[in-house]
Formats: sequence, structure tokens, C-alpha cells
Amino acid sequence: MENLINKFEFDQALSYIWKIIADDNKHIAENKPWELVKTDEVKFKEVMRKLLNDLNLISKLLAPFMPETSEKIKKALEEKKLEKVLFQRIK
Repeated sequence: MENLINKFEFDQALSYIWKIIADDNKHIAENKPWELVKTDEVKFKEVMRKLLNDLNLISKLLAPFMPETSEKIKKALEEKKLEKVLFQRIK
């Protein structure tokens, strides 16, 4: 990632971040953590650990592009709460 930024290949760097996000979205859809929490606590914790680790990585990778959002994500992970919604839903 750092190499891509140093070479000004921002499109590829952002594509790398979006790939992680897409993979996590697929992981959520396949594992349905909202159901796992009721049926398999061990698997639920495993799924959530992966997602939280990836979210932490995403926050770091986003820093050069969206520093404020990166900090909000980092803060939310550290404090385990949100002050407000990071991204408003589009209706």
C-alpha cells in the first residue's frame, strides 16, 4: 500500500482498500453475525474479531485519503462507541 502511494498510484491504493471492504461485506453476508450471536457464540466472536481487525486496518489505510474519517473510525474502535453516525444512509 505504501509503495502504491509513493508511486502516486492512488487508484490502485483505493482499489486495495475497497477490496478489503468488499471481502468483509461478503463475509458478513455469508456468516450473518446477527444470527450467530444467538446460535454460536464462538463463531460469532471469530467473525467479529476478523471484522474489527479489518476495520482497524481500513482506518489506517484510509488516513492519507480521508484523515478525519480515519480518526473517527480509530476513535470509535478504541472507545467502543460512536459519538454519531460516520456515514449517513442515503434514502
